[in-house]
Amino acid sequence: MRRVLCISYYHAPEENPGTRRIAAFARYLPTHGYQLSVLAANRRGTLPDDLVQRTLRATDLVSVPARLLHRSAAASHAPVVSAESRAARLLRTLLIPDLHASWLPLALARGRQVLASVPFVAIFSSSPPETNHLVAYQLARRSGLPWIADFRDGWMFEPLNTARLHNPLRRRIELALEGRVVRQASALVTINDEISADLRTRYPGVTVTTIPNGLDTALLASIVHDSAPARSFRLVYTGGLARARSGTGIEGLLAAFRLLAADHQPIMDDLVFQIAGDLSDAERAPLMQQAGTRVEILGRVAHQQALQLQHDASVLLLVTDPQARAVTTSKIFEYLFSGRPILALTRSQSVITLVHQHNAGVVVAPDDPAAIARALADLHRRWHNDDLPTQVHSGVQRYDRRALTAELTACFDNVLAQAEH
Repeated sequence: MRRVLCISYYHAPEENPGTRRIAAFARYLPTHGYQLSVLAANRRGTLPDDLVQRTLRATDLVSVPARLLHRSAAASHAPVVSAESRAARLLRTLLIPDLHASWLPLALARGRQVLASVPFVAIFSSSPPETNHLVAYQLARRSGLPWIADFRDGWMFEPLNTARLHNPLRRRIELALEGRVVRQASALVTINDEISADLRTRYPGVTVTTIPNGLDTALLASIVHDSAPARSFRLVYTGGLARARSGTGIEGLLAAFRLLAADHQPIMDDLVFQIAGDLSDAERAPLMQQAGTRVEILGRVAHQQALQLQHDASVLLLVTDPQARAVTTSKIFEYLFSGRPILALTRSQSVITLVHQHNAGVVVAPDDPAAIARALADLHRRWHNDDLPTQVHSGVQRYDRRALTAELTACFDNVLAQAEH
């Protein structure tokens, strides 16, 4: 079994699309002859089976005072500094390349220790956060091992943290860091063709492979399928909004609801809008004030419950930043495997291509309320006539995590073959 050291700040018990991607690779790589050991932060603690699961932990220096702050706040019932606070925004502006830069020294020390004691054949790092790549860069230089860098978001192409683009000095520094990572890595992996094309354009000659996000279809085994006709037209959205990704909002959708209500459209008698995700107070307020619309804010739910909500929906809502061209959220693949029609409010070419390729729904600009209203009215009419599609397109199977792990295996094989020569 060939061992690969994976650098991923976030890992179980943290639950997010990135941790699910890495966990699935770790689960299925052994069937292809590779074994993944994950070097992660202990920000959310450790797990009893870390040793069995080959999970290594390194402390983030900032997390030490942060944990003390949380304990102190809990004891005194005082509020803890939130991710939306002025202090948090300042740190996102100042820290390079990201909020987890302070993890680098202890992650490097732990990585050097394990590389000296256990034989590995390669290093694999996945971002965000980009600090993961800086750890891998140093470890690859020191060990001489081939290194594959996985970009789940662009670093300097439509970055999550736009402060990288607005400050000229920071932009120069981050471009230099990105360039060092891209040129030093033996191979690059991205989640969509837009990020891949950007890297090939700005760094001619680099090897880039697109391995999309997907879904571990083993999770669908416990989904309960209700054959009874739905009494309400359920529009379901799972995930965060602007709090999770700047620019992602539903103002256009809410305006469309108001247009439908003003026109006394039948949809408004049947509509239930369900949101399962972490929302800020600023995002909750307009939803709760939406007159004539039944809105259910469920808050953050477990991933399995989110999958069940998707399968119970009449229509699934997908929203991306109107300015973003390359975002491909992991939930698009969950949506595709549900077989439910998607109302995609997006200008992202990646999402548009996926929806059209798999005949999965309707695409509308996120800031065009009139077009959104027409699309909703048509979807409701089809629902009322029992004419909404509920089949999974055969091409969607390509996004099963097992198949995607095979694609990553091919990337590992190519890199190791090149290293041998």
